[in-house]
Amino acid sequence: LTLLKETPAQILHETNGKIIFNNGKLCVEINCQTGFVDKYQIDGNDFLKNNSFMPIVIKDTENPWGHDISHFRDKEGEFKLLDSKHAACIFGIKNENISPVHVIEDGDVRSVVEAFFEYKGSYICQQYILNKKDTKMEIVIRVFWNLKDKMLKISLPTYADNKYIGQTMCAVNEFDTDDSECVAQKWVCGISDEKDIAFSVINEGIYGSDFSDGEIRMSLLRSPAYSACPI
Repeated sequence: LTLLKETPAQILHETNGKIIFNNGKLCVEINCQTGFVDKYQIDGNDFLKNNSFMPIVIKDTENPWGHDISHFRDKEGEFKLLDSKHAACIFGIKNENISPVHVIEDGDVRSVVEAFFEYKGSYICQQYILNKKDTKMEIVIRVFWNLKDKMLKISLPTYADNKYIGQTMCAVNEFDTDDSECVAQKWVCGISDEKDIAFSVINEGIYGSDFSDGEIRMSLLRSPAYSACPI
């Protein structure tokens, strides 16, 4: 180990309202006005559209089992970026304001950009972990949820627009593309035969999602207020 007298200067920083990461293979643009990803590009090919990784709130019911429900698409609203004062409060910094979108790590292995969002008293801390040597991007989402009878999804509008597949028990299944809720295991993938691209989402415990017009919505949580049947 070598003791450093001061923290090394970060190379990654905001420029003209965006944080732009480029390792020669992977290019990611994070919009500092929204906190969302406006570009995810590999070897010059675009895979994601503007406002990717937006947390959206879906109207839900008090029914935790989802009897007779095949779609969760009734959007109520979306999380918005916090202002600098409230971001500092959530982050735990006293007597100081911080940018709600900021770089918290920038080393030889990876860069990490963090963003804070709010919706009606619920908060999200979202981290974009960018690999210096690869094309994968990891997303870590910490949710402080205070809503009842609502559902949280994360939106990924992709350029893969005509086929949706995912891992199921001992198989790979092709799912409907009519925005109905799908059940998969470790991964799902949107495919465009015309553009010859595929965009995969690998997860550590998300089993629900839907797909329509190229948009993947991963189902993160539900909060039915009561354990009740819809009768």
